[in-house]
Amino acid sequence: MRRESTTKLLEDVRIAAAFIHEHTLGITFDNYLAEDLLQPAIERYFEIIGEALVRLRHSDPEHCC
Repeated sequence: MRRESTTKLLEDVRIAAAFIHEHTLGITFDNYLAEDLLQPAIERYFEIIGEALVRLRHSDPEHCC
């Protein structure tokens, strides 16, 4: 398995967090629940963050969580 660089993994986290922030800014939780496309997209970006942090913990434990 190819080890990913710390920079690449952190960039994945940054991009996913920026997407979540941009697309949830100013909406209520009820609005979020009502958006059929937004809800799975946000959930997927949280998965991306989690996956990147798990990989980071394994590939570079000195700099992780």
